[in-house]
Amino acid sequence: MSSKPQDTGRVTSLKVVRSGDIHRLRDIEESTITDELPVGLYDVGCEGMELTPILTKQDLFEIPEKIYGEPRPHCERILKSFEMQKSKGLGVLLSGTKGTGKSLTAKLTANEAVNVYNLPVLFVGGAGIPVSVLTQITEKLTQPVVIFIDEFEKAYRDADTRNGFLTLMDGVNSGNILWVLTVNDENIGEYFISRPSRIRYHFRYSYLTRDVIDQIIDDNLKGKLASGTKENLMMFPSLSFDSLIEIIREVKLFKEVPDKFIDFFNVKLEDAYYAVTYDRKVMVYDGEIAKDIEAYDKLEPSEKPFGTGTMKRVLTENLFDTLNSEQVEALPKQIADSIKEVDITYVSSYAKPIHRSEDNSVYLNCYLRKENFEAVGKSSYDLNWGSEDIASTERVNGTLIFTHTNGDIVRITPTISNSTNMMY
Repeated sequence: MSSKPQDTGRVTSLKVVRSGDIHRLRDIEESTITDELPVGLYDVGCEGMELTPILTKQDLFEIPEKIYGEPRPHCERILKSFEMQKSKGLGVLLSGTKGTGKSLTAKLTANEAVNVYNLPVLFVGGAGIPVSVLTQITEKLTQPVVIFIDEFEKAYRDADTRNGFLTLMDGVNSGNILWVLTVNDENIGEYFISRPSRIRYHFRYSYLTRDVIDQIIDDNLKGKLASGTKENLMMFPSLSFDSLIEIIREVKLFKEVPDKFIDFFNVKLEDAYYAVTYDRKVMVYDGEIAKDIEAYDKLEPSEKPFGTGTMKRVLTENLFDTLNSEQVEALPKQIADSIKEVDITYVSSYAKPIHRSEDNSVYLNCYLRKENFEAVGKSSYDLNWGSEDIASTERVNGTLIFTHTNGDIVRITPTISNSTNMMY
């Protein structure tokens, strides 16, 4: 992208006055002072009653040697889109909780803008700066520039200030500007969301996906510590990059898996929900109730597993899952021949379906509802599997699959991990 200044038609235009690494923007006419801001990364501040913009040059952001996920292609899209649209400005919003990767993408975009596209980058962090200071810069700086505002919602808290910022983004000179905003909460105002002419890209960040978690663990741990850490963290979807790295450091330091210290380790792991799916086989009666009940009533008391009234209710309401194995085996052949097995699915969104007992064994406990209420079987089910009921556990694409000793299957997927793949 060309950095040649546009002809604004002004007799007096903004000049960049340099003093060491400090750059002040002033309206002066001295021809010996440059019109353009040199390529680099600048921290934005201001001084004086007139809030004169001060840009302090700083080193580029530190970027990890290895980046997980796909931030680079997205950075390329952002910068290429800005370059190709020439006079049309571009806004980018990166939202999500702390430590999930949004700041890395913003910093990577800033560094690439300097190194590859020869653009100056203005960084606004901390408590931010008045919108009027940014207005001075955008009104007078004629070259293409990137403005990166970190934690935008904290820097510009009230609605009036944000509306002023929107006016700034829509200003006559906004075509030269690539706005990159990071926020912890995307609810910063209706006029920022679903407005691609203003904010073209909105990348939402959540917690790390399971494949990324495994990759990070494999890169940092070996042998039993790696496998043990994966196993211990299977039930925790709410892992940010920062949290995972610190857990790994603790594992390395004490040569023990997370279960040994996670209860008192200062990370929040349980603010997520899990999609629970329980596939189970249900016995269904498919005979003639009146005929079978008449035959049942004629049986000797010793041949009946329970009374005639109870039998009628079991057949009428398909309550076979309330019977124990001995009662099922004692059913008369005439009734047993009219019973078939069908598959039924129970589902739930649950905060914590997976638990650990004192001996560190896993058990399942949660309340489920029937997925299809027109299907046979009870409308709800209280899932309660002890560790002795679980025959096997495996993980497939982030979903934990528990198989009961009787063949029933429970699938548990962390819903909060359905996130963008732009994780680091």
